[in-house]
Amino acid sequence: MTVLERLDIYSPYDDGETYIEIVQKDGRCGVIDNYGNVMADFEYDNITPAGPGVLYAYLAGKLGLIVTGMDGLMFTECEYDRAQYHDNYVILNKRNEVFLFMTNFGELTEALDCVIPVNDRIIEIYCKGGRTLMDTLEGEMLSDDSGFSAENVFETETGYAVYETGSEESRLLLIDDYSEDIEEIYFDELVSVLYGPGIRPEASAFICSTDGILRVLDKNGMQLPLGGGTEVEVEMSVSAGDGDKMNIAGVSAFEIKLAGFSDSDAEECFNEDK
Repeated sequence: MTVLERLDIYSPYDDGETYIEIVQKDGRCGVIDNYGNVMADFEYDNITPAGPGVLYAYLAGKLGLIVTGMDGLMFTECEYDRAQYHDNYVILNKRNEVFLFMTNFGELTEALDCVIPVNDRIIEIYCKGGRTLMDTLEGEMLSDDSGFSAENVFETETGYAVYETGSEESRLLLIDDYSEDIEEIYFDELVSVLYGPGIRPEASAFICSTDGILRVLDKNGMQLPLGGGTEVEVEMSVSAGDGDKMNIAGVSAFEIKLAGFSDSDAEECFNEDK
């Protein structure tokens, strides 16, 4: 018996001393624990790590999953053509069907039309003509409006924000990790994102445009009052065209200048709204 790889067991109750091994015996692969107990029978052509707690198992040209959990190993059939691993889920393809395995919950969905990763946490699911936005970490559905498509996800101090675009308008879904509240803000365009300090800065405010009017929203969706120019970093820049009149609400002259306006434009906008 040959040990191919040793892996820590993925479990919140792991004591740091428990591990599993991918082993080969008589040309077949299986999994044993650190006590020598057989966890997965020696019936696979190959087994390889996909990510923490997730193994790809290969048999007769197809693949399946072996997932470690608090109650031992979980298995799927080796019937899939391709797999795409993410931190909280695995996308499985079988002919023209798509399946989603939720690694945090050990659950395999029914066949889906399409799964589009937004990041390792947020996905778009299309099934039976409908569309759902899901938080795979919590297993929660965030929205089911087929008129929007997720463009980006921003971390905030209390959770995260999902920026979505539609044919006629855009919106932010502001998700609070503590209260699990979801605030929906509608506008024409997300112009800029204001970040706080730090090595991994979090989005602290959003500059949105509606009918040519800009407003600044905090991480909770509240419109910010005029203030004294805290130093923040603007990720995307905008510029005011010659002769354009911009009504800036809730942002200081310093922040307007950071967003790409000239000193005179910034002062004019600041003084008009003050």
